[in-house]
Amino acid sequence: QPESDFRNYSHACKMLTVYNNLYQQESFEIINNHQGKPIIEASFALPFGEVCGVPVLYCGKIDLGIRDHNGIWSFDHKTAFQFGDAFDKQMAVDGGQRGYCWALQQVTGEPPKGYIIDAIRVRRPRKMDEFSEAGCIDGTDFKRMPVYVGQEELEEWRKDVLHLIKNIFNY
Repeated sequence: QPESDFRNYSHACKMLTVYNNLYQQESFEIINNHQGKPIIEASFALPFGEVCGVPVLYCGKIDLGIRDHNGIWSFDHKTAFQFGDAFDKQMAVDGGQRGYCWALQQVTGEPPKGYIIDAIRVRRPRKMDEFSEAGCIDGTDFKRMPVYVGQEELEEWRKDVLHLIKNIFNY
């Protein structure tokens, strides 16, 4: 990082201090996969289907698998420079998140309720905030967005991905 870039170790520590103060007590528990291992930064490579006679594996990494009073969720961490309507809409239709939901169901055997975006907004500190403990970082820099995803949506997503893979094979 160039020295002039505010996104440095010190700023990250300030961000995490405010985050940890905001979320001191979580209302969820971390869930385990079939092997009893916690789903934290959990890599996966799962049979996904077949295209043109070739087996397809779906691969990725689930940030966190959680259970709350509603059921299980894929919990995914995102950073952004700004929040707003465009960010919310983009997160609400994110195909990658549906992929994590599909994978979570495969590794737990339980249908998820959807995914939760754990968003952190990283704003440039103002000059006047340079010497304060947290600077301009406050509770508005963090938001959690639950997005419910039904089984029909997951199956539609899976079919769409297989169709896109087939198109690649055809080209």
